[in-house]
Amino acid sequence: RKKKWATYNLLTPKMDIKLPLNNFLQDSVNESFPAKLRITVEYNGKQFELQISDAPSAIIQRELKRFVPKINLSEEKKRKGTSKKISLFSPKDAMRKQKDDDDKKEVTIFTTPLISLMEKQRLVDPDECIPIFVRDTLKYIEAQGMDIEGIFRLSGSGPHVNMIRDMINNGERIDFTKPEVNPIMMSDLLGTYFRSLPNPPVPNSSYEDLINAIDLEDSVKVKKMKAIIEDMPQAHQDLLRETIGLLFKIQTKADINKMHADNISRAFGPNMIKVPEDMFGDDPADIMQFQVHLTKANLVIKYMIQEFDRLLMPHIRLLRVVEGHSDPINTVTLSPSHGELFSTDTAGNVKIWDMKTINKIVVQKQFQVKKDILSALCHHNKLWIGTKDSLEIWNFETGELVQSIPSAPVYSLLKNEKYMWIGTESGAQIWDAVVIAQVQVLDEKNCCTNLVAFEEFVCGSSGNSLIVWHSASPFQIYKRILSSHGSTIAKIVVVNNSLWTTAANDLVIRVWDTKTWTSVDSIGINSPVLDLVSFGPFVWACWPDIIKLYDTNNYQILDEIKEQRHLNVTGVTPIWSAGTWYAVSRTKDGLLGLWTVKDATLAKPFKAISADANIGRMAHRPGAKARPVHVVKVRKSALSARGPTQPDPDENTLCSPRDTPNTP
Repeated sequence: RKKKWATYNLLTPKMDIKLPLNNFLQDSVNESFPAKLRITVEYNGKQFELQISDAPSAIIQRELKRFVPKINLSEEKKRKGTSKKISLFSPKDAMRKQKDDDDKKEVTIFTTPLISLMEKQRLVDPDECIPIFVRDTLKYIEAQGMDIEGIFRLSGSGPHVNMIRDMINNGERIDFTKPEVNPIMMSDLLGTYFRSLPNPPVPNSSYEDLINAIDLEDSVKVKKMKAIIEDMPQAHQDLLRETIGLLFKIQTKADINKMHADNISRAFGPNMIKVPEDMFGDDPADIMQFQVHLTKANLVIKYMIQEFDRLLMPHIRLLRVVEGHSDPINTVTLSPSHGELFSTDTAGNVKIWDMKTINKIVVQKQFQVKKDILSALCHHNKLWIGTKDSLEIWNFETGELVQSIPSAPVYSLLKNEKYMWIGTESGAQIWDAVVIAQVQVLDEKNCCTNLVAFEEFVCGSSGNSLIVWHSASPFQIYKRILSSHGSTIAKIVVVNNSLWTTAANDLVIRVWDTKTWTSVDSIGINSPVLDLVSFGPFVWACWPDIIKLYDTNNYQILDEIKEQRHLNVTGVTPIWSAGTWYAVSRTKDGLLGLWTVKDATLAKPFKAISADANIGRMAHRPGAKARPVHVVKVRKSALSARGPTQPDPDENTLCSPRDTPNTP
């Protein structure tokens, strides 16, 4: 057997080394040999891949079970020339040497702690929450690799992976159009990056808690694991959420790519969570315990993939913070199409933001009112602004004042059909929004604030009372309700078939049944709430240092968000963009925050409609019910009958039954 030689082909650089087999394994057994075995070695400070084509399989298996992390290729001078031999380390020695070698390595993107890397990256790109190359890689794999069988299990070409890694470390962006770049290689690169991190995506500080939580009952497990994840550093939470989100999408196509959650966790899980090296020794009992931990660690990743929605996808998440005002923002309103957002501050500045592209929010126009703005609402191409001493109508397209009407302080504006309801210090007023003329004054003696519309009613507050009007002319008080709030009602929000109210100095949110007009429940709070906004399944409540989401079915807290990047939130506005709901928050610091919103069930906004048309073509006459609105989808093939000179109608054009096109 001394004549038996093993051949090691170094892939980079190209060279062959022939060594006696017993020098490599320090043993001699008569076993069958595997066809190929690829291992990584270190030579002159660089890592290479070795392809071993002649080695006893039993010994290879034995050594792998001893967790040998690295085989070191060292040079040893002898009398006759220089020979090279391969030496094996015990697990502890190898890990210790690996740590020493890592300390000597140059600090690169791949070896920089995640938190430090994100702190540096935010100076250049404050909107991105994970490393830029990771974001690019995840998008590329989602676009090109979802249907590849064995994605995240197969290995890419070592030299190419190393080449891309060096490019990233040099600050270069990946060119995904190059022929050598493919989803398999990029998934391998992603695993290489996670393994290179000093602290893996699942931080070492959370390892033991997650391993213990994986054995709990499912009802308790979700809550416990979610709490552990929320205690992780924000950078690790973001990286986990984005990566597990992609793995979740991949396992939904397991019938094509053969990568179920179990397969993904076994193949890719060890890159994301590491068993701490100092927990185990070399004796057989420790080896068995290590295997148990390795299995549990994979189960943690598997459970995260399967329960991604419940564990890692919050109901709301801050995407970015946008600077624009130097004074506190007091109102935010939207155009009918939600394409423009209007923000005003206490100094009277009005900024118009282009919201058509949610990824790039920019100031489109701005003008100054030079008054303390209390309320604002957009109607057609006019911006209605309420101040302490006037009602002003501005053309926001030109930035010119159309009309200024002296008034008591205007606290609330509500657009309902073709009318504009105005809540002032001296009662509610009804205005025709088309001709800008006052139609009726309601309840002159009482201050009116917080106007909301639902079904055929409009509700407002006066002191600690609720006032309900019919929304159709003649406008009459339907009901006046004395609430049990101990002070002036500060906020009213419509939630499904109920109203939620809160008062300025009360420590309670009251829930009202709009059928019986009685208080049916109450929610205790620790301090007065600044804003309440309904998103359907939940209500968003704002405090200066925290945001709470309340379940509208059982009134329990769904989620609590303490976002250090965006404090002093005073209000929030839902916005429809790119086919989904978002939220825009405003702060006392003059900042806007853009949030993703999960599971919102609000009615989609109408597209831009001319001011002289009734909203949605619903003719609302006194005593008449509005005709229902239908969305008619027309096949493109049928549109050719209209002729080439006529523009194609929008797919979601709003039509009443008698307006329905005659085409199929």
